[in-house]
Amino acid sequence: MRDPAEPEFDYVVVGSGAGGAPVAANLASAGFSVLVIEAGPDYDDLNVQIPGFHGQSTEDPRIRWDFWVRHYADRARQERDSKYYNDYTYPGATKPEKVDGVLYPRCAAVGGCTVHNAMITVYPHDDDWDSIARETGDPSWAASLMRGYFERIERCQYLDPNASNQPLSRHGFAGWLATSRAQVRMALGDRQLIEMVAAAALASFFDLLVRKPGDVLAMAGMFWRNNSGLGGLWAILRDPRAALARAVVQTLDPNDYRTTLERREGVYFIPLAIDHGVRGGPRGRLKHVQARHPGLLAIWTETLALKLLFEGDRAVGVEYQKGSGLYQASYPAAGPTPESSPPGRAWARREVILCGGAFNTPQLLMLSGIGPRRDLEPLGIEVKLDRPAVGRYLQDRYEVGVIAEMEHDFSLLAGARFRKPNPARGESDDPPLAEWKRDHGGIYSTNGAIVAVVRRSDPGKPDPDLFLFGLPAAFKGYYPQYADSLELEHNSFTWAVLKAHTRNEGGTVKLRSTNPRERPEICFHYFEEGTDSGNDDLRSVVAGVKFVRDFTRKLGLARRLLVKKPVDPPPDIEDDAQIAQWVRDEAWGHHACGTCRIGAQGDIEHAVVDSNFKVMGLEGLRVVDASVFPRIPGFFIVTSIYMIAEKASEAILRDRGRSLPPLE
Repeated sequence: MRDPAEPEFDYVVVGSGAGGAPVAANLASAGFSVLVIEAGPDYDDLNVQIPGFHGQSTEDPRIRWDFWVRHYADRARQERDSKYYNDYTYPGATKPEKVDGVLYPRCAAVGGCTVHNAMITVYPHDDDWDSIARETGDPSWAASLMRGYFERIERCQYLDPNASNQPLSRHGFAGWLATSRAQVRMALGDRQLIEMVAAAALASFFDLLVRKPGDVLAMAGMFWRNNSGLGGLWAILRDPRAALARAVVQTLDPNDYRTTLERREGVYFIPLAIDHGVRGGPRGRLKHVQARHPGLLAIWTETLALKLLFEGDRAVGVEYQKGSGLYQASYPAAGPTPESSPPGRAWARREVILCGGAFNTPQLLMLSGIGPRRDLEPLGIEVKLDRPAVGRYLQDRYEVGVIAEMEHDFSLLAGARFRKPNPARGESDDPPLAEWKRDHGGIYSTNGAIVAVVRRSDPGKPDPDLFLFGLPAAFKGYYPQYADSLELEHNSFTWAVLKAHTRNEGGTVKLRSTNPRERPEICFHYFEEGTDSGNDDLRSVVAGVKFVRDFTRKLGLARRLLVKKPVDPPPDIEDDAQIAQWVRDEAWGHHACGTCRIGAQGDIEHAVVDSNFKVMGLEGLRVVDASVFPRIPGFFIVTSIYMIAEKASEAILRDRGRSLPPLE
């Protein structure tokens, strides 16, 4: 029985991250009442405002959710990872917590993981969309149409919207997501940094001349077209230096649609979700719409969704509990706080929309009786809908860090702590922080990534699958207090080797119990333990590591190249078999997806939602987050999530006879 005093909304959205925030904002802008349930606080601190503090933002006690995941079910394999912990004692805790895995940082705050991510905003490949269109038979997923959602959300700050060739680039200039580019000019005074950037550019150029000469010609042609015509000629005559700079930026822009169509390799700058030196993201969009429509958009913070409520086969609401630190992943790990309230219920007149991500969305579905019967019945959960794909097909990109130790500290990093000052230690603002506070400039106004090389691990692959990006820091993945090492090591340079379009989709998310506050059991089943029987993923990462090591050594830019480990550097690792073993041991990821995947209508064995994000077999329930991707898209998943959030909003409103509203 419903209690008339319990709140009711048109839509209840669970989660306020990359999927939930845009959906909720669009629905409220269209005139519907919307409740957003967010487990974390509404947090606006220097750690999340300052782009250069993104490492510290993942370790901020107020908003961090620590998941401890297994890369391998096999314990002997798992324990080879230098980042593996069997137990961990959190600062201030009296005893260690059993963790048994590798740290996988997530965020509980308004804005979700967009509040602590590295802000890299790179457009995916066309086949990421076209494959969904083919498999579902829904032509609205075609890449040519999906680009329109990117144009809707983007507010590009590094190109002139009035330039004559902008329609060809298919950028957006009036959206809610500001995109800027890494400030390479800041590196001009640092010789070592310039050398590393030059090394990447030269290595990529000569590599392309040998492997893909057509891409060199395509890049040259694009540069020429960006300067051609009467407009280009006039710009050159008026200000040759500025015209050249604009043409270079356009040519090295990975988000230019012409680059996407040509599937081109090469050196690129890195687009970032940074708005004049401040982190951007959907939190700002959500808060703006709430201010415009306070009677339509409610955001309940520090509210944990416990289970879904049904009337027959229709989702009609969510049971929740208010309180901070309710979920086990909260920091420090703790049970309910004294001020936590008894469970309550919120009702949805039209739909419930799950946007909790690849871990929490399948967890909530399974707690509500939607999932694999073979897993739910042993826990005593009444099965409402037997769906084998819920919590299955978990996947991620692979990433490793190849670290070069330089002869000297980077002068660019002088005085930088990359964290807020600690008054208890007598610390005041460091010089870069003072500069950022003054005018939102300096090295803290960017995320630290300098340049990227986009490359195929094998010339026969249809799309580039390696994204190699450099940053002046020692980054080998996530482990407790990893961000503090950024303060200590100013003489390290990391080439992060990111493998996209992975074939392994063998990971799982399973309930440990019926307790909604307990983290699920997460295992990715990396490499041979997963579904990539041909080991294509492993060979691809090895190819990326070899490419980085080769060009760094040949140009003699580092005093020595090594793969750092917490205790001692390993012996020389030279042949493919040795590199492959190191990759197996040390790889990580942080773009999990696939656990509630989209599929063809009726494919209830391998899919959870249809092409309109509806959970098949139920009414009034959709999923809009990273869990819906059948295969991980592109290089950095957040851009794709933003795009599907806009597409889902359009589908939801179309069912109500409405159109996607213009941005406010």
